[in-house]
Amino acid sequence: MVNVDLLINDDQGRTLLSWRNDPYAGKGWHLPGGIVRFKERLEIRVEKVAENEVGTRIDFDPSPIAINQIILK
Repeated sequence: MVNVDLLINDDQGRTLLSWRNDPYAGKGWHLPGGIVRFKERLEIRVEKVAENEVGTRIDFDPSPIAINQIILK
């Protein structure tokens, strides 16, 4: 699965978190993020996560800060 997480900073350099209470991530503050759907472009998922979890549109740099790979057996 491919996932996106958003690092959204305000003008004072603070990072925005979203509150979640779900069976996968647990209850608490998290970086806004989500799983990329089949045949979905990463940019579209970033826009949808911002709208769904933060409630707004965002301007973003499409080049990632980091790419992390986790392989579970």
